[in-house]
Amino acid sequence: MALNVHLVVKKGSLFIKLVGEMDQHTSENFKLRLIELMDKYNVRNLIFNMKDLSFIDSSGI
Repeated sequence: MALNVHLVVKKGSLFIKLVGEMDQHTSENFKLRLIELMDKYNVRNLIFNMKDLSFIDSSGI
């Protein structure tokens, strides 16, 4: 299963909803995208919604 990521930037915060599985195959791309968005929008806060994350291994932590 893949990792679907839904992102919303609002007032210096990045709201992240993760759906699916985060493992060694999906975590690196997610991390790079997250850093890119944090720099682009000057994000100070990260708010994660992992309710619909069905699997996460140590590479996703």
